[in-house]
Amino acid sequence: MATAAQVAANFFSFLSSSTHHPAPSTSVSVGTNPVLPVSLRAAVTGGPRLASRLRGRRVGAAVAQLPTTHPEVASGEKKIRWSSRAVRSFAMAELEARKMRYPTTGTEGLLMGILVEGTSGAAKLLRANGITLLKVREEAANVLGKSEMFYFSPMHPPLTEAAQRALDWAVNEKLKSVSPPDYTI
Repeated sequence: MATAAQVAANFFSFLSSSTHHPAPSTSVSVGTNPVLPVSLRAAVTGGPRLASRLRGRRVGAAVAQLPTTHPEVASGEKKIRWSSRAVRSFAMAELEARKMRYPTTGTEGLLMGILVEGTSGAAKLLRANGITLLKVREEAANVLGKSEMFYFSPMHPPLTEAAQRALDWAVNEKLKSVSPPDYTI
């Protein structure tokens, strides 16, 4: 059985592969205002002409920078870009840590983030094997204990050492597998 750190690292590595599908970039109209995915809002501000060129196409958004201690990435030698799925999973991991009132985001948080994001192959594999968000929450509460009722965790709980290693492992795997200067995980 794989540990939570290995599953989380495999998920972030999976996001970089060409087998996962990026979020669709088509717009949806509500009244007269189009509602666009966050990844395209900045692009559409260039005018309606740019929006019409993007309509009907699938655009994979690589956004944000997640924390890593990898020396090549930290020094700026290589630029690592994280896919929108990885960023959503990481944001959901932080949110789950806050919901459970934990002071840090651990590998259990990364695993819960993967399950909450839910559209990846890793999340589908976990659910197919009977690992659900409720079961992971329950097990995390059993292993780590429940937090005090009036404890408020920080807005962005820092990563534990194991969670940081999982993200660094994903970066290492991506750096090994791809040769272009821009790496998307």
